[in-house]
Amino acid sequence: MTTHTSTHGKTDSVTFNSDERASLQLVHSGNRVHAKTGIRPQVNSTDHFRLMEWEVTPGRTIAVLSPTSSSSDSSAIEEWVRWMEQLAARDELKALIFTCHGGRFLFSSSHLQGEWREFFESGLELMERMNKPLIAAVDGMVSGIGCAVALCTHAVVASESAQFILPAGTGVIQRLVRIAHLQKGTDGLVQAINWLCSNRAMTAREAEETGWIDQCCEGEALPLAVAWAKAAATAGQGPLAEAFVRRRAWRNDWERPRPFVLPDRKEWERITAGTSDQDTRPKEILSLIQTGYEQGFSAGLDHERKWWAAQTQRLEVDQFSHGSHTVRSLTQEEEEQWIREGQLLPPDSPFYPGISPVPSWQYRTTDPVTVIPVRRPGPREVLVYVLARGANFSGLVVETGRVVREEKAIHAGDAVVVIPSGLQETEGRFVTVGAEQVFPKPSNLSFAEAADLLPWMTAHRITRHRAGGRVWIDGLEESAALACFTLVQHDEGKVTVMTSSDRERRMTEEWKAEALDQRHLRYRGVFTKIPADSSAWRRWEEMGKKVIEDFQRRNRGELADWSATFYGERTFGRAYQLLKDGGLLVVAGAREGEQLTFIGKRGESSPSTLLEQPGESVVLFYGMGQRGDEVMDPFGWRVIQVAERRQDHLVIVTQSEAQKRWLQGRLGEHVAGIISIEECAASWPGEFDWPPSVPYLPNPSEQKKDWLLTRQLFERRTIRPLRTVIGECIRTMHNPEGYADVVVDRADHDALGISLHLVKPKTGRVVFGENMAGKRYSFYASTMMESERRIVTPSATIVGCGLPEPEDVQRVLEWIENGVFRKERRFVMAETEHRGRVTTALGDLLTVDQLYEAWSSRC
Repeated sequence: MTTHTSTHGKTDSVTFNSDERASLQLVHSGNRVHAKTGIRPQVNSTDHFRLMEWEVTPGRTIAVLSPTSSSSDSSAIEEWVRWMEQLAARDELKALIFTCHGGRFLFSSSHLQGEWREFFESGLELMERMNKPLIAAVDGMVSGIGCAVALCTHAVVASESAQFILPAGTGVIQRLVRIAHLQKGTDGLVQAINWLCSNRAMTAREAEETGWIDQCCEGEALPLAVAWAKAAATAGQGPLAEAFVRRRAWRNDWERPRPFVLPDRKEWERITAGTSDQDTRPKEILSLIQTGYEQGFSAGLDHERKWWAAQTQRLEVDQFSHGSHTVRSLTQEEEEQWIREGQLLPPDSPFYPGISPVPSWQYRTTDPVTVIPVRRPGPREVLVYVLARGANFSGLVVETGRVVREEKAIHAGDAVVVIPSGLQETEGRFVTVGAEQVFPKPSNLSFAEAADLLPWMTAHRITRHRAGGRVWIDGLEESAALACFTLVQHDEGKVTVMTSSDRERRMTEEWKAEALDQRHLRYRGVFTKIPADSSAWRRWEEMGKKVIEDFQRRNRGELADWSATFYGERTFGRAYQLLKDGGLLVVAGAREGEQLTFIGKRGESSPSTLLEQPGESVVLFYGMGQRGDEVMDPFGWRVIQVAERRQDHLVIVTQSEAQKRWLQGRLGEHVAGIISIEECAASWPGEFDWPPSVPYLPNPSEQKKDWLLTRQLFERRTIRPLRTVIGECIRTMHNPEGYADVVVDRADHDALGISLHLVKPKTGRVVFGENMAGKRYSFYASTMMESERRIVTPSATIVGCGLPEPEDVQRVLEWIENGVFRKERRFVMAETEHRGRVTTALGDLLTVDQLYEAWSSRC
């Protein structure tokens, strides 16, 4: 695979040969400064990493290396080592920053097989020999072999919310104790050994006390790391430059053998606190440290490497996609001892925040036989003792972070509702979440009822676009769909529901709503995804007239003002077909990997109505659907003229090289960039695809490997190359991902599934101005739902629902406190109660006082 970034004829490339042994070839194309947006870094992306580099003084650059995927497999290790080889040889690169992406620092895996462990360790050696300052900027979780990378840098800065889980292997033992000993003396040494033996997470403040972290900051760590790197690169001064000199001197000195004095009895007790008498780990770690001191650093590394290989055969470690937890299975004797010592809280035990000590470990929710650590909150986080779990969960605040305490909005002992947010570790009874996810529990709701509020918040988010009117909902099996249905009914909207069961039919009748029964023979073969074969499109559209006629019969001849679809590709096309001119379709649900399709409607929009705010970054597809020698695209040319008047940051993607050359002769430097599909195909021979629409994905539940392969190929061979070349034209420090504000798509080619990958989440939109009637368009549901991108056509708009925002939560909580929607809420809870809400025996209590009284009566 090869990824390229092209700018005005100059090329940066990262090349991989056929056997996937990465050989990175970087050709620096020089830094550029743009009058409106400031410095534009040069960006190179591979499958697993992204390098952003910019000049700080002439001939001197600094760079940031961050992960772009959550993988820690062999291909990621190989890419990283090749990056180290190439960056070490770059004379103009004067400082390198390693940082997080999506809350993860480089790698999370702790398991490396022999060949890959040796390959990874060769990368660590390259880092230590690199003749340029290296700094780690940590804003999330550092775990597994990522700790080894951070320990090989010359300095580490971290935000207060950062967490470190130290695996004793891959050189972690030898490096950590040496750094801690030299920075903090015997106290640092003992504290480092203690953390290596404890097998629990270290906070950023604790890591700073150990001497590993050079500075812990309240905000994000990356700006501080950039400032240190600039000072080191420009003048050889500042904390990073000093750390660079210091660590290189230390590393040379570590090879000299010297005596190692084992800690005395008091220090030994500090180290072994919390471990059982049968635990041999502390003695083994001390033996490895002694070997490293008395035989030299390299000998210590070799012994640690062999010890870690043996350890991985018996360690039970479970890696999670977001961060990492150590999962342990306890014997009955260990479990009883941990409970006696207060390290583990027995199931369903009373817990009084502020009085009861917080245990170090807790039982897993999914597997109560094993235990996981309790993670203490960062500055802007809250630790909650969960009492009820449903769509969300509720419980008591146990502990708050420093910033939360200063704001005095949330206190220990408060009864709260917690709204999950994306990928999050929510196992166990003690859950650490961001303060923005925690809200006071309404006093008139039990803890169990408060754990089923998420569907209402989702329904509010759906209906915020349109409240009443004529509405189509494609089923009521989902709790959010049922909540949305009752909200619209309360607002006196006219709802028509596609039912598929007697239960749904009964609910629509009870609420005096209209229903179209999908099981009726009249609708056989009607609710399907639109075939890719263009010869079948007209028949599919004709079959939908049955649904249109029945809907209009129930709605005085009118079509839907808006519709909400929860069930994906089978019903999406009909939901769009039922919209009136100017209607809205909200994508509220779909299964992973589903391809949503629809047939366009009649209508046209002028280019001036497509572009909203002046100065936006705009991508225009030009000449799509025309012959390659047809250089004049009337509609595309009108868009160009409007974008020029508005001073938009315009990137044009042409179908052919002839169209590109024709535009270059007329536009010159007035646009940010002109790219042709033919040029992309020539730049990545055999590795770039321009498909007629997004590829069909197999069912992930039945063909997971085929689904992954198809999705990866589409992203690797179409999305990533195109985003690379477009991003190079519009990427800035404020827009490092290189997303566009708007993509002007074309009616004659189904590039919609590609265009959605090019625009910004939340605010980005794909717009059409030409007549789309009779043509099929397709995209993946995942690019719309939570990202809330928009598709704006001349006749209708499609939006993603997105996760509930604080204002959605606050509005629903206000409703409940004021007794609004009481009937609707009880109806929805009654209809969804059978779906497996998980609560404690005391989940039906309303207040904290009632809870404490119930706990006291059990003692």
